[in-house]
Amino acid sequence: MIEEEDEDFLNKKKSKKSIIKSILTFILVIIGVIILALGNVLGVTYLFWIGVSIMCIASFFLNVKKRPKEPLIQTLCVLRCDLCDYTKVQDYKEGDFVFKVAGKCSKCDGSMKINDIYSVKLKTEKS
Repeated sequence: MIEEEDEDFLNKKKSKKSIIKSILTFILVIIGVIILALGNVLGVTYLFWIGVSIMCIASFFLNVKKRPKEPLIQTLCVLRCDLCDYTKVQDYKEGDFVFKVAGKCSKCDGSMKINDIYSVKLKTEKS
């Protein structure tokens, strides 16, 4: 079974920019190999090292990948009243923990305790 993330990867089309980058990198590798071979055949040491340098630069461009953006995450607390079961959701604050008394109930003046703490990934617009 394919998960959603894998499915997105399979359906993703290559951009023109990445195709051009791949072609230029391939051309750099070819140029590097040709200069390396010429330097070796002619016995010119500096051509050999120029060819090696060009191939190193090409391999760098080949391996550089765009870092994916960190997903926006929001942490929430679910508060529940002991007496009337009134439930309220609020943002997590430093020091919150499950079963912590977080104040009084706005409906019946009972004590509100943190029942759950969880994080949700927020959706972002795709550009």
